[in-house]
Amino acid sequence: MPVSAWIAEAPASWHRTIPEKLVRCLWFDQRWRPSPLRTLDGRELLVHSPGRWNLQAGPDFHQASIEFVGGERHRGMWKSTALPLGG
Repeated sequence: MPVSAWIAEAPASWHRTIPEKLVRCLWFDQRWRPSPLRTLDGRELLVHSPGRWNLQAGPDFHQASIEFVGGERHRGMWKSTALPLGG
């Protein structure tokens, strides 16, 4: 059974949001991560490790490791959400 069959998500309109499944793939694969990565409030963020992909219920990733530039390092669970497109 393909991995995509294990992960359920509500249908999302491509012209209004980026689907959660795509956000998870972009988070996991550092080649697609913008540099520098910034939060919605403009803080720069370093991803030391995206964590382990969780295929069960709960957060999308376990043991992710991130650091806010000039701040502290955090390690723990990470949950993605569908993102609105610009405008």
